[in-house]
Amino acid sequence: MKAIVIGAGITGTFAALDLATRGAETVLLERAPSTSGATIAIGGVIHSGARFAAVNDTLTKTCKTENEVWRHIGKDFLKGEAGYFIRLDKDDKYAENWWDGLKKAGILAREVPVSEIKANGLKRAIIQEAVETPEAIVDLREFLFHLLGKAVESGVFYINNASWQGNYLGNGEYRVKVKRGSSELEIDGYVINAAGSEIPDVVKGLTGKVKKYEKFRGSHLGLRVQINGVLEKMRAPGFADLFSSFNGQTLITPTLEPFDGLTINEKEYQTLMAGARELFDVGPSDVTGSLSAPRLSYDQGASLMKTDYLEEIDGLINAYSSNFTCARLVAEKAADLLSIKMRIKKKSVTSSIQIRPETAQLDSTINFSPSDKF
Repeated sequence: MKAIVIGAGITGTFAALDLATRGAETVLLERAPSTSGATIAIGGVIHSGARFAAVNDTLTKTCKTENEVWRHIGKDFLKGEAGYFIRLDKDDKYAENWWDGLKKAGILAREVPVSEIKANGLKRAIIQEAVETPEAIVDLREFLFHLLGKAVESGVFYINNASWQGNYLGNGEYRVKVKRGSSELEIDGYVINAAGSEIPDVVKGLTGKVKKYEKFRGSHLGLRVQINGVLEKMRAPGFADLFSSFNGQTLITPTLEPFDGLTINEKEYQTLMAGARELFDVGPSDVTGSLSAPRLSYDQGASLMKTDYLEEIDGLINAYSSNFTCARLVAEKAADLLSIKMRIKKKSVTSSIQIRPETAQLDSTINFSPSDKF
């Protein structure tokens, strides 16, 4: 039996690499020519946990740990000097709880002069407090490309431009028929469904079951504002409160709207502009463009993880990280479940590897033939 991972986003690629390094024969399927979906349409902020310090202790501690992991495995792809949280309210109970949350989680933070924040056009006079934290930004496209290269180098059989259908064999096993061009394969194995917002479609296609999920869109605006790193408002996580440097511009995020496509609407635009104007003197001429990504809402009570989505349905392991920082951990936990099925005793090593820019390059036109043995 093989390990089959559906979806070559950040969670799926980490899961495939994890399984391959444990010794599993692993196939990674991607429907597009290269990674698509939310993974390539977000700013790549690696949270320290500070964003959640006053609202969710578990997520705060998890992000702190994974931030440290990222600084090891992805250090060649991290950029931005620091993260800064700024308080705008004169009397803010939230700030007190926020500091308490940082201390409980052991997150390093220091109050700094507002003048230390490198951001042109910042309305410094309205800022009551500025705090430096260990936020980081990863060059997401480059990192994912080399992560995928590491997975292939480690033995993962990667098939892009793939379509598939499958049926349940029982005992948690599936037969997946994969088609790429004129070539077809049948693969029997255990499946991790890491298809992001398309998880419900995969669940229905493989199990025939319809689970209740909701799909939303999160959008970002690009602005001609220069900051170096990450800038966040010290308030409960919400909308238009996070700024990050991205390809020579600044992204402001997030929004959350019922999904009706990947086009930002007027409500989202106005929400993001209002959030930007709170800190910067910007107008329509300062907008460089927008990015939108699909997001999945799920039944938290059904998840095996407190911070993200991990659920088994007829042996199909569904894995989804709603927080990019924790994608590696979600993948590890999914690989743990599948390893039990495959009677693999070796533990995960993905928290200790390093992804290097010189990782083996990928051929974007990977081919296979029916003679390949599975």
